[in-house]
Amino acid sequence: MWFAGAQAAGPESAPKVLTGLPVGQGSWRVEMFDGPQAAEMRKNFPNGLTMCTTAAKAMVQDLPKRAPRATEAEDSCDTKVVENSASKMITETRCKGGELNKVTMTRQGAKSLEMLNERTGAGKTEQVRVRMTYLGTCSANDAVVSGAKGSPMCEQLQGQLTQMDPAVQCKGSGDSKAMCMNMMADARAKMEAMCK
Repeated sequence: MWFAGAQAAGPESAPKVLTGLPVGQGSWRVEMFDGPQAAEMRKNFPNGLTMCTTAAKAMVQDLPKRAPRATEAEDSCDTKVVENSASKMITETRCKGGELNKVTMTRQGAKSLEMLNERTGAGKTEQVRVRMTYLGTCSANDAVVSGAKGSPMCEQLQGQLTQMDPAVQCKGSGDSKAMCMNMMADARAKMEAMCK
């Protein structure tokens, strides 16, 4: 959702509002103010979610590229740039089914911006408002998402971690035991990192 509208507009309309920000790299604090999942996100991430986009990019590149490509009929949307200035970018994406998606990115300061995503379809409009603040660099080995310490979600994760002992879970793995142990240890480390 973050930069979808801007990226859909094409490289010839590079977002001026993102000048000086390392888009797709680094650690970002994400705070959701409005939207269907806003209350749940505030409960699980009371101090805002921290996302390492460097790690997210590395994770996506590691996934098998088996997702089917969208056909022309499925991808029948037209995006236009309404405004592209250093303080604000507005894009509108209209699809054949009648759905309109408007993304407004507003620069809040040297390291932060606010995004308002308004999706209108089937007679109703849904809004998601998020503020993103650049925190600094992170690595491909860091947790993609963190900042949930003390939340109900982390209490649930702690319960799951007790059942994720690599030695127990990989006991009957035979020749694949080493690979199983590594995968379990990696999964545990990533879950623990979310709650730091």
